[in-house]
Amino acid sequence: RINGFHGLEDTLCVYPRTSRFNHACAPNAEYGMRQGNIMRVRAIRSIAEGEEVCICYLGENVLLSKAVRQRVLQDRYYFLCACSLCAMEADELAARACLSCGVRIP
Repeated sequence: RINGFHGLEDTLCVYPRTSRFNHACAPNAEYGMRQGNIMRVRAIRSIAEGEEVCICYLGENVLLSKAVRQRVLQDRYYFLCACSLCAMEADELAARACLSCGVRIP
């Protein structure tokens, strides 16, 4: 369960190389599936030489508050995130819901 990825056909897949990527709430890479459950990982920003390549384990839940991100990661993956975003004092990714329409805004 911990190192698995949900495939396109609602299957649970394990990819030996991709399963070794660590998490960051503001990652420098992302992963995605192609037909046939082929896993692809690509950089989403420049990565410095020697910098660790990280993906986000939270999927589309990137605008969660720090407290919620921490709880989800602890409950699902059994670790307390200490990435650079979580180390910040301000909760930079937390979104607020618009009072008139309910849409989440940064």
